[in-house]
Amino acid sequence: MTELGCEVAAACGGCPLHALAYAEQLDHKRRALRRALFAAEVDHPVIAVHAMTAPHAYRNRVRLGVKPGGGVGFFNEAKAAGCCVLE
Repeated sequence: MTELGCEVAAACGGCPLHALAYAEQLDHKRRALRRALFAAEVDHPVIAVHAMTAPHAYRNRVRLGVKPGGGVGFFNEAKAAGCCVLE
């Protein structure tokens, strides 16, 4: 289980940073943005990443699929019905 409480993060694959503590996730995102700006030759000031009040319930878009028999479910069948990052 990850810091954010997801038991299926590894199988789901939708949240590859879940294995990191939230502070480490923010640092990872800051470094990725810095690398992208450098690669695009964009001069930038100090990059500030603002943490959310709660590091979950931030996604409001999912991929759904029609299952055999007509049922609807997550496109990624490993995703948990109570996914902690969905609003």
